[in-house]
Amino acid sequence: MGRKKKKPLPGETGAPYDETLASVLEQEKRAAANDEKFAKKLPNQLKLADELLEFGMKLPGQKDLHSTSFPRDSVVTVIGLFTKANVTFRSTIVLCNQGLDRPATALSRSLFETLLNLAFLTRKRVSLNIFNDSKAKPKTPVPLHGKKLTPEFRLALFNAWCLLRDDNMVDNWKRTPGLKRQGQRTQKKLTRLDKSYIDAIGPEWAKDIKNKNTCVGLGIVHFAASLGPVYHQWYRSVFATDSSFVHQSDIPSYLDITEDGNFTPRIYTSAEQVSGVLHRSAMLYLGCIEEMNKRFRFGDEAIKSIKEFGHRLRNWDA
Repeated sequence: MGRKKKKPLPGETGAPYDETLASVLEQEKRAAANDEKFAKKLPNQLKLADELLEFGMKLPGQKDLHSTSFPRDSVVTVIGLFTKANVTFRSTIVLCNQGLDRPATALSRSLFETLLNLAFLTRKRVSLNIFNDSKAKPKTPVPLHGKKLTPEFRLALFNAWCLLRDDNMVDNWKRTPGLKRQGQRTQKKLTRLDKSYIDAIGPEWAKDIKNKNTCVGLGIVHFAASLGPVYHQWYRSVFATDSSFVHQSDIPSYLDITEDGNFTPRIYTSAEQVSGVLHRSAMLYLGCIEEMNKRFRFGDEAIKSIKEFGHRLRNWDA
């Protein structure tokens, strides 16, 4: 009997994935026809997302934000964060319009972090805790080092964290062959920056937040839970899930398995998956709008619109 011919493994010559660039581009061209199908399945949802974005972008212009009791520097920083939310959500809509849900998923994760920082800065009162599994002591207050979490101090904490992250990045450049000179030049520029925010938080807080991923020195899960149970739920359902699209553990979603056990590139997913990431991002963006309205009170018409958008998002698939 003749020897059974061995099937080539994925990536080997003769395997289905042994593509040329031209053939992959041709597959992508054929798959791009799905864009029209996506648009046909999602017209109402994409329209709702556009309407929500337009409402949010116009919101800060409805009143003089500096006329409130909120510190002037806090207003400036918050407007920067809210602008980032606008741009991030708009980018998500653009990608979803093209059926590109997986890149958009990384943006929804970023939008969640923007929402956390926005809530932290705009709320009148916040507390910070480390949450435990113990029923006897479910949470432990974070040491405040003699400070109070006033709006002014929270602003200083956020801006100091931004400056300290830049300092840490430049320190790493100075220790990296090929980047040392660039690090030294950048360090000279940084030393000329106003470090009053770092001075305001004190050395204990500076030590706690330096090299950390949040402006309060906590992990994202504790930061989110400190801002309320809804944020904790969003961390578990949105941030933790979407993190795979940032940390490169999402590769299986870019491959299809054929009947004979080989792999082919998966350029597009499905209308349902596009709808899902668009919905998550819209909910997060509405959260940003709600936090802004709680602080700045944009009026009865704004409250009415926010409630209407919330109702429409809860009936997303209707």
